[in-house]
Amino acid sequence: MPSEILIFLLDEQRYALPSTLVQELVRAVEIIGLPGTSKEIEGAINYRGKIVPLLDLRHFLGRAPRVLRPTDHFIVGRVHERWFGIRVDRALEVSVIVAPSSEETPGLRGSSVVHMQDGTVIVLNLFALIPFFENDVQERDSTLHRGM
Repeated sequence: MPSEILIFLLDEQRYALPSTLVQELVRAVEIIGLPGTSKEIEGAINYRGKIVPLLDLRHFLGRAPRVLRPTDHFIVGRVHERWFGIRVDRALEVSVIVAPSSEETPGLRGSSVVHMQDGTVIVLNLFALIPFFENDVQERDSTLHRGM
């Protein structure tokens, strides 16, 4: 079954998210600091009047932090009613994967490497990678079990 992914760059490495999680792609804006939050939250952004937490993807991927650049993009997404943002270096494209050739990525819990014509991309599983989504995983799993 074909599925769409949004491919983006982070330190010249190609990553992707399922497009079903993506609400919108926006240019970087000022990040609002949130004192007392965990390392996984980089801050927050004002997205159409909503204060949306900005998850620090670099932290979860073991990459060095870096300052916000005007060329950065924010991926704004939503899971159920929970909004989130992720800062990336640059968004590249939306691509369709048809019967992908993929393999599980060691160390990136539930993410996979997908081999495409123009190279490889790591499709991230945010539910497994980021504790911010723990409640969403539990809700998703309980919904699946109720449907059986």
